[in-house]
Amino acid sequence: MKGMDPDLAEAPIIKLKQWSDVTFLTYSLMAKAQNNPVNKLRHIFRHNIATLETRETIRRALEQEYQVSQPSAWPGQKFNGEHVEAFNAMMGTPHGSAAAFVAAQHKQQLGLKRVNEVTIFRDSSENRGWHLVFTFEDFGT
Repeated sequence: MKGMDPDLAEAPIIKLKQWSDVTFLTYSLMAKAQNNPVNKLRHIFRHNIATLETRETIRRALEQEYQVSQPSAWPGQKFNGEHVEAFNAMMGTPHGSAAAFVAAQHKQQLGLKRVNEVTIFRDSSENRGWHLVFTFEDFGT
């Protein structure tokens, strides 16, 4: 193409179909720009959860484990190995499975990682914005 960087003109175009691919590509570019190793991924934040399935799962998990129906402001509520059923439910949502898919699809670049904790919180000033933080840990050899 006229006016295009010659290196880019020769580069293959990658088909990005999954949220996880776009997220990993963005993360890896940001990590490299800051001279950070790509394999140091620790968190994925999901902002303003609007998916009804995920919000209903969050509500049920909060009621089951914390006896509340809405997340609190930061630091919110955490779900991990102590909350197996609720943690697994969170990982089964579209947001949880997408976060896990980032690690599964990019093992070569990230190493072996898994989500070991999900944090749920809301905006401090109002109750509309619900947010998720998926925390990763290294595992295996």
